[in-house]
Amino acid sequence: MAYCTLQDIRDVLPKNITIGNSSIPTVQAAAANSITIPTANKYIYFATQFIDSRLAQIYFTPLMKIKKVTVDLINNMLPSSTDVMVEDNSGFFVGGTVMLQDDNGSEYAIVGDIPENFPIAGKLAKNFNHLTLTTTTTNAYDAGSHGRVHLLIYPDPIPLMTARLACALMFDKLFIADQHPDVSNYGKSLRNMTTIDMNAILSGQLRLEGQEFCSRRFVRTQLLDAVKLALEGITLDQGKEG
Repeated sequence: MAYCTLQDIRDVLPKNITIGNSSIPTVQAAAANSITIPTANKYIYFATQFIDSRLAQIYFTPLMKIKKVTVDLINNMLPSSTDVMVEDNSGFFVGGTVMLQDDNGSEYAIVGDIPENFPIAGKLAKNFNHLTLTTTTTNAYDAGSHGRVHLLIYPDPIPLMTARLACALMFDKLFIADQHPDVSNYGKSLRNMTTIDMNAILSGQLRLEGQEFCSRRFVRTQLLDAVKLALEGITLDQGKEG
């Protein structure tokens, strides 16, 4: 269970810091510190655990993914395909989890690329319909058999919160010995932004779409006329680092 992806982490990190085979240059040392993919996944898990522990006061955890976008297939897909043609690709993003579905079955995949342009009739044209998957599909999908593509994500702002907190934890781990004040301040800023968003959720100013409340015991909150959406005494700046 992870509330963000490696791509979310890459989007939050500065451009000179990458995850994978590349390394992280430091200011004072010629040797570089590297963040491996297993290490990044570990800190995503740590951040997810922290968020679950706070949200459990109001929501059932772990949180559930929701179908944020649903669009129709406009072209049939054969097995071992990577190109998906939909009626509108504007709601999708690189690294997002999608479910391919028709009347005969379904499978999950990851969006690897959304080309800016795509060849149509031998000419490059603006791409409004194509998605490229990271791996080939197992099944065939028929656009005429209710073929659809669903984008599955955790509700906003959970992915961004998780990515910010995971990045802050990585900075603390990798750079504390070097005593870089700029890096420390950056990690602090990420934690403070996460804290503000968390407080907004706990105070009821933000509601997590598609999630079930657990603030009343033994009763499903959907059956009640008045649902307690917030904890008392929570302010946006509560818990921020100075």
